[in-house]
Amino acid sequence: MKQAQTGKFEIDGTKSDTMGVDDYMKELFGSPAKMVVWQRLPVNYGGIQGEVIESNGEGKLTVQFDEPVDAFSAPQPAYWMTGEESNQEFTIASYDPVAKQIAVQGNLENVPAKGTPFILNPGKKLKQGFHLYMQHCLHCHGTSGDGAGPTAKYLTPRPRDFRKGIFKFKSTRFKNKIRREDLSRTLRDGIPGTYMPSFKLLKDDESKAIIEYVRWLSMRGTIEDQMSAKLITNYSKESLAKEMKSKKGSDEKQETKKEIIQDLLKELQTRFPKKVNKITKQVSNDWRIVGNDPSLIVLPKTAQPKYKRDSQEYHDSLKRGSELFKTTCANCHGPKGRGDGDNAERYQKNEDVSPAQYYKKIGFHDKWGNPIKPRDLTKGIYRGGRRPLDIYRRIRGGIPGTPMPGADKLSDEQVWDTVNFIMSLPYEKSK
Repeated sequence: MKQAQTGKFEIDGTKSDTMGVDDYMKELFGSPAKMVVWQRLPVNYGGIQGEVIESNGEGKLTVQFDEPVDAFSAPQPAYWMTGEESNQEFTIASYDPVAKQIAVQGNLENVPAKGTPFILNPGKKLKQGFHLYMQHCLHCHGTSGDGAGPTAKYLTPRPRDFRKGIFKFKSTRFKNKIRREDLSRTLRDGIPGTYMPSFKLLKDDESKAIIEYVRWLSMRGTIEDQMSAKLITNYSKESLAKEMKSKKGSDEKQETKKEIIQDLLKELQTRFPKKVNKITKQVSNDWRIVGNDPSLIVLPKTAQPKYKRDSQEYHDSLKRGSELFKTTCANCHGPKGRGDGDNAERYQKNEDVSPAQYYKKIGFHDKWGNPIKPRDLTKGIYRGGRRPLDIYRRIRGGIPGTPMPGADKLSDEQVWDTVNFIMSLPYEKSK
């Protein structure tokens, strides 16, 4: 973890060198215009990895790059990965590909040992992703990925807020993060029935850069949200006002306020850095594991039966699927799949607040507080994809960020019967 420098925390006129949430975010992530390469996060920042072969004295090193690098004489940024100079930036003044030799600008405090890795042009991919995001995504998803870009208020459904780390349409289990492959598919195909268009015209490296930047925004937002949650219970304006209600006289109130501020400063100086470290470790692991563990992908153990459309087997499957739909889906999607089930016409509880309370509007809401309706399946518009496997994943894994649960108690055969029935509904409507 890159060590934090002097903070700029201030509360109610009390200044301190203590790090606050905003200071941590700037230190660990930088800003959209000046991002920080933080190796603890499972982000492909980009750049070309190299390795020291030997030191030739006077700041010249023989190196080997993982991919071809042309000669250059203009200074290029680089970043040591291990050794005594670990996590330190340095500048390569020039590179001779014939001699495989770099010239380091300035003096090296410690001569790097043989095998010491470094990165040339660190953060290149993330910078590319930032510029492409600002060009193609900002107007809907917002600068910070909060889903509140200039056009967002005119759109239904609202653009995704990436900061919670919740993505609806993915191939992984309900509680796991989204994979790069899922984001790639969404970027390539768009989301039918929404204002999210297809970006098939982007080059492959451009798509990958945007995906990496969206992942970075999501990790940043989740860490910031969890940092704030650690403080907001005891130190928010609301909790301060509540504490003041029980105090009498201005002197007692002022003394209480001073005690709370001092307690907050002590929290930030002692316990909070450890909490930040724990939060970061958990968020990093949550994102890292989905790229390394294939068992987290929702896949059927039993392949979809191949029935001919006019066969008795197919009609039997539709009948079984219809019965399953009535018992497991109709309360929300309606008996005929039109999204008009009884639950959609009732007040629902918001379980994300304490204590839980009913929403002011009738019907369902997503994790971002937006009203949503169960999908009208008779229209044949499937936002998460129209392949049978896509429908299987929506049923088996649910849709994160919505009240749509996963049907983990159904057998694969039952899920496939339900898939067949759902995919037949648009054609039943036209009869």
